[in-house]
Amino acid sequence: MTSSEDKRLGTYFVRATDLEYHEEADNNDLSEKEQIQARLLNYRFAEKVLKYLWDDAFKFSREDIFKNTIYKSLEEVVNHFNSRSSAKATGNDRLDVFKEEIIDAFLTQDLIDSTVE
Repeated sequence: MTSSEDKRLGTYFVRATDLEYHEEADNNDLSEKEQIQARLLNYRFAEKVLKYLWDDAFKFSREDIFKNTIYKSLEEVVNHFNSRSSAKATGNDRLDVFKEEIIDAFLTQDLIDSTVE
């Protein structure tokens, strides 16, 4: 295996459910335990994919996919993605950490995939 093969996302590394936003995290009618469980599920994508992209896949060219004029560190990217106080913290708006062309490509593919199902 070459080092570039080692940098690829595996089929079991991330699932579509890791990107789903679990609104239970913001539901004050639920128990604290249920809210925490939902928040942990909401953090999965950032902990897996954003970290991988920042630290490995785009380590030397982060400006190719991230809004580097806004985010100078992985911590800033993850905090924005996971921030409950941010208006950008729910649903597809969380993808705002990426450059517009990346978001467009992702959402276009998502739309294509949903029409095929």
